[in-house]
Amino acid sequence: MTPESAPPRENAAPPLDTTAELLTRFTAQLAAQLGRIAPDGSRHGGARSTPPAPAPA
Repeated sequence: MTPESAPPRENAAPPLDTTAELLTRFTAQLAAQLGRIAPDGSRHGGARSTPPAPAPA
């Protein structure tokens, strides 16, 4: 079978531009999340999505 007569692949890889856009968006989101963590590991800024767990008695 020649490349010209090969059937199209259903799971073809997305175009490079789409992949680059996804990686750029992922990197920006990760940077924003990491920016809220202090060097000592504590969180600062922004609202928490869940309340903290109660301390054990």
